[in-house]
Amino acid sequence: MIDYAKTLSGVTLQVEDAQNDVSKQQSQIQNFIASKVDAIIVNPVDTDATTAMSKLAADAGIP
Repeated sequence: MIDYAKTLSGVTLQVEDAQNDVSKQQSQIQNFIASKVDAIIVNPVDTDATTAMSKLAADAGIP
């Protein structure tokens, strides 16, 4: 995916690894929101925590 993204004009792909740490994943998502990214794709560490993270992104207008 990273190599393919490099071939696309106007696309910057940022990949983060929370290493199974929910608080780290929450921080990463908050950083994405603060950076005003166009979209966030998450492989959740904890599905219970994902709801709150998804709501934060949605409230910021980020799908």
